[in-house]
Amino acid sequence: MAICLVRGHFAYDDFHLLRWNPSTLNYTEMRFDSEAGEILAHLETTTALPSDNTAVIQANVGPSNLRLIHTVYPPPPVSDWPVLWGDHFRCTPSIGINVRGLSNCWTLEFRCDIAAAFLALLPAFWAVKWIHRMVQGRQPAARGFPVIESPIGNSSGV
Repeated sequence: MAICLVRGHFAYDDFHLLRWNPSTLNYTEMRFDSEAGEILAHLETTTALPSDNTAVIQANVGPSNLRLIHTVYPPPPVSDWPVLWGDHFRCTPSIGINVRGLSNCWTLEFRCDIAAAFLALLPAFWAVKWIHRMVQGRQPAARGFPVIESPIGNSSGV
């Protein structure tokens, strides 16, 4: 996380993982972006129709049907992104297949501050639990001796 945060001040990294499954006609694009103080993960899946021309996809992913693309841009100006944001939506496919259908898209975006804050709070939670155990252990013990009730009268019957 720290490496992403530091590198984000000098460069904007954009990773794309493209995957094509010719047997199911399923195309998946995963995107991971890291910039100053923000990390974004995006996933888009589309199923091609049997009538679609998939030559564009096969040219993008190559003969292994899997391709990783890493692009570096100059760092953008720091903006005020939300601390945590996630979304699931359907949109028009970005690759040009199944143009009348919809793609499933998932996005998760968070600022690095949230991970740092979470990691900073863990020692505080541990300290509170430790103090609570110490206080529990120092409570006064029960005093006196146990009282056992005996039946009324004695065993001799007097």
